[in-house]
Amino acid sequence: MKTKLLLFFLLANFTFYSQTPDVPSYLPTNGLLFYYPFNGNANDASGNNINANPKNLTLTSDRFGNSNAAYSFNGTSSSIDAYLANYPQNNNSRTITGWFKANTPVNSSEFDFCLVNYGAAADSFKISLYLKGYLDVSFGDQFFSSQKNFLNNQWTFFAMTFDDNTDIFSLYINNALELTGKINSFPQGFSDICSIGKNNSNNYFEGDIDDIGLWNRALTSAELSAIYNAQKPLILYTSIPDSNFEQKLIELGIDSGVVDGKVLTANIANVKTLNVSSNNINNLAGIEGFTALENLYCSGNQLMSLNISSNKNLKHLDCQNNTIYNLDVSKNTLLVNLYCQDNKLSSL
Repeated sequence: MKTKLLLFFLLANFTFYSQTPDVPSYLPTNGLLFYYPFNGNANDASGNNINANPKNLTLTSDRFGNSNAAYSFNGTSSSIDAYLANYPQNNNSRTITGWFKANTPVNSSEFDFCLVNYGAAADSFKISLYLKGYLDVSFGDQFFSSQKNFLNNQWTFFAMTFDDNTDIFSLYINNALELTGKINSFPQGFSDICSIGKNNSNNYFEGDIDDIGLWNRALTSAELSAIYNAQKPLILYTSIPDSNFEQKLIELGIDSGVVDGKVLTANIANVKTLNVSSNNINNLAGIEGFTALENLYCSGNQLMSLNISSNKNLKHLDCQNNTIYNLDVSKNTLLVNLYCQDNKLSSL
């Protein structure tokens, strides 16, 4: 019995620590609750699976010029909600970091444009931009204002830390301390709801937001500097030269935005079933990036060739009714079902 229990705890310990968060090396993982890089979606990259709920957003370029790697908020209905109700938050200390780019609003007639709102109550915490461009911080009924114009159409880094032991908050802008103060009363705490791009009064942000991170502790100034000074991350893409193939990937939600000849490699790496049949596709180049693919349906297209040598997990292939001349499945050792009739095969 003792041996079985020991084995159980060893397996449980391995399972917990083998969860590798998909975060950049410069981002602290100690206390990290969620991290949204917005690389084509609003999924949590921290490993905690706190995926956000985006509403009426448009993907746009990030501060490094990477396409479909940040979100644009329209100022009237765009927002992102994250719920942490089932995740332990330990204490009331917090750090929130992110990047924003905004100009003088044209769609909204409000005076307040919320970047981040934390908590469901009316007196919850928020960071927002005032109409004059001031970046303001509110803890319940306590209000702090930067008195500088950040509506300058430039990517701006913000970081707010709150230490529950001292009740001191600090707001950093572009790695410089902008505001700090002692919170006298903050009864609602941070709660379990975090909204990005709007507050509880429906004051919507208008502009671009990227790389939102949340921790359950106050990060050090050195940790914040590392985040701010991080170099351009390596974002890998897979080339999709056939526009009809990419358009189908967009329709399936695998790709996003407009047809631009590429798809985020991370978006296709775990796809197990792909159906692109009857879409006038001439070239399935890029299929090699679907390394986890088990089922491929590509019948009824105009394919003259099909290279599936990199799809080692393929079990089911339906490529009938094309004009394929040669088909090599020698690398697909797991293949069970093959439908390739109505082609022009001279070798198989």
